[in-house]
Amino acid sequence: MKAWQKLSPSIELLDRIMSALAWQKHQEQWLKDDGQFIPYAATYLRGERWDDAPEIDKTDMHDGKMWFESVSGVEAKAKELGLKWDA
Repeated sequence: MKAWQKLSPSIELLDRIMSALAWQKHQEQWLKDDGQFIPYAATYLRGERWDDAPEIDKTDMHDGKMWFESVSGVEAKAKELGLKWDA
């Protein structure tokens, strides 16, 4: 509670924190061993962990880009999903 009060987040910061928590709660580190490695709330807040970058699934990369950043990536994803792609 002290860390939260000291942070005194604006509405914008609260939105950033909640958005980060939405993806962070699904990360392997937070899920393994029944959540044993979820950071303490004060540690999370003092360390500004909402600014951590999401992990990228490298299997979704094509030619050094995410699948959705190139035509070849979109084509490959469509094929993977069994969709017909007409560019």
